[in-house]
Amino acid sequence: MRKLTLALVTCLAAALPANAQTVTLDVCNTGTIDIDVFTLQDGPARSSNIKPSTCGAVATGKDGIEAYLGLAFVDSRGQWGAPTRFDNVPNMGVRELPQAAKLALALKGQSIPAAPKILSTVDKPATVRHANAFATLPMQLFFQPAFPLCRLVRVDVSDERKEQVCEDLVYTLMVEAHADSHEASLGRLPVGGGFEDYPPLTARKKPVAQVNWAEIAAARKQRPAETRASAPPTREQTSTQNAATIGSTASSAGLTQSVAGYQPSWIGHTMIVAGTVSRFVRRDVNGEPYVYLYFKERPDSTVVACTRDADWLLGVLGVDDFDSVVGTTLEFRGEVVKGTCTEQGAGLWIYERTQARIAGGPAR
Repeated sequence: MRKLTLALVTCLAAALPANAQTVTLDVCNTGTIDIDVFTLQDGPARSSNIKPSTCGAVATGKDGIEAYLGLAFVDSRGQWGAPTRFDNVPNMGVRELPQAAKLALALKGQSIPAAPKILSTVDKPATVRHANAFATLPMQLFFQPAFPLCRLVRVDVSDERKEQVCEDLVYTLMVEAHADSHEASLGRLPVGGGFEDYPPLTARKKPVAQVNWAEIAAARKQRPAETRASAPPTREQTSTQNAATIGSTASSAGLTQSVAGYQPSWIGHTMIVAGTVSRFVRRDVNGEPYVYLYFKERPDSTVVACTRDADWLLGVLGVDDFDSVVGTTLEFRGEVVKGTCTEQGAGLWIYERTQARIAGGPAR
């Protein structure tokens, strides 16, 4: 399946954005001992020594990059080597084929292959250099990130000219090495560097000291001043507005609306909508793993968020399971639609990374 995906991407490279930006994988050491990270892309394996409470960029590239990762450290007995096991492998989402590739397959009458996970386990031996000698180390992780999105944006607010701007995606893998058992714990931060991130963190190419994980997560959730949500309108400000204008006013002003105030006039408007997730439901729809998120503020289920790829949404939100989402505030940015997520009311259909986030960062 992996070879088929790569072959399709190669054949359809001309259909992909010509100026797509970079994808970067950072590794952050959250433990108390040094870790060595080996990256196998093209050519020999490259190594990075990452000290406790620091991060380093270990892989970077353009659209469709792939990298095998190997971890190693010295345990309490003085033995250097790869972890004997991981207590978990974080869900970073799935790698969707570009729309151009999907369209080409559909035109040829071929089925679209299942989207692989962005981070998965493998067992690929590689020759690495350690302590002025060569050793064989298993590459235990395989990284194949999502394709960056591109958009046409106005060059300046004073004219109508537009240019294509693409994401610089930043993935962050957190590693804690356990010297006593020679095991490792893995985690991750939400994907950074998207259209909504400000300031961009992609310039961080060198390890930084004494990382504050909460500050990193919060920084990646900040928005530019022109799109940052301001305080909701007061009762006096909205008392003279009728239901037909609330949606358009909220959209143009960048205001965040609670799902509690849903009006049918929202449908068709691009808005910022927030609500507390009360429960979730997974359903298989024509072989696709859909997930539906319901909100505490709308017990009548007249506003429901959904996506057709549950694992992908986990990676977008920066959590490992939907139980972690229950009780948190989900923020949706996009067009409110009808009849997609619920038969009654409005649907918050999530199909792009920038459309959903957990307010204040992921639940942990």
